[in-house]
Amino acid sequence: MAERRAVLLLVLAALCAGRIAAQAFPGEPAAAPAFPATFTFFVLGGFQSNRVTRIYGPPDPLDGACDTIDCRTLHGLAKAPGLGVRFQFAATPRSGLRLGLSYEHPHRRSETRDGSLVLNANEHVHLLRAELLLLFRLKRDVPVYFGLGGTAARYSPGPVRTQNAVTELGGAFVVGVDGRVSPTVGTRVEFTGLVMKPTVGGGLSSEYHAHALAFDAQLSFGLNVLVKK
Repeated sequence: MAERRAVLLLVLAALCAGRIAAQAFPGEPAAAPAFPATFTFFVLGGFQSNRVTRIYGPPDPLDGACDTIDCRTLHGLAKAPGLGVRFQFAATPRSGLRLGLSYEHPHRRSETRDGSLVLNANEHVHLLRAELLLLFRLKRDVPVYFGLGGTAARYSPGPVRTQNAVTELGGAFVVGVDGRVSPTVGTRVEFTGLVMKPTVGGGLSSEYHAHALAFDAQLSFGLNVLVKK
């Protein structure tokens, strides 16, 4: 009987070990979450890939975009700096949710299919991007973090000449590193990869064909400001 009781106590102790280990002892403060409530104010460098191909003809030997079959030009946006703000809050001890908003002002860009001729047009585009991400760390107290989520981008006007304002939807993944300046202020360096679904809406003709996907990126540096300690 005593042996059975000992086995039962060991089983109960094993089942409760994780919960007991996660609790603070009486009088000790609870461990801080990996992603406390924080505002991040950041600057960024934005990189946009081509989004639309224009196919037209008949071939013109004087047109650098033509071969013997047809003429093609690729359309997108040039690299541009930007700025933004993000807000995060804890979801679990090792994960958090983040809402973000950023703004860039790139100009339109077009090139031939082989990239030999590139035109950076004077027309600029207002690019407003929103994001919703789930952030997580492999361990609560390590500075490196990862994230996955969704994003929406509003181009006004559109990336292609004569295109009106359009909206693209896509997914996002992030890898970042946090640093600490003071108990309430820190730094954050982050790479954000964006997989977007381009569109030929906004009044484009049938000569324009949207790419299946566009791969964009942001490299940002920001200051984290803790909402409450």
